[in-house]
Amino acid sequence: MKKNDKIFVDNWTETRKKGKWNFFLKFGNVFGVLASIVSFFFSTEYNGVNSFFTQTFLVKLIIYVLVGVFIFSPVLWWLYESRYKKLTKGK
Repeated sequence: MKKNDKIFVDNWTETRKKGKWNFFLKFGNVFGVLASIVSFFFSTEYNGVNSFFTQTFLVKLIIYVLVGVFIFSPVLWWLYESRYKKLTKGK
């Protein structure tokens, strides 16, 4: 096993101990906040810092967080689990 694979297995073992929903909420929220901020910068509604405090931004933030928690994070979990199982299969 390569050094990077060993680091991944060690880190993913710790993440698995904390639980699936902890992972979903943590990474889903990070994804949602970052995606909503980045998409808002590229939208036509961006007029400076004050435009972040609008109802439109809040709705986008909620939608992106829900997508992150219920779609992005489960897919990421499944990919990491697949890699983890493949790497630890020989143990």
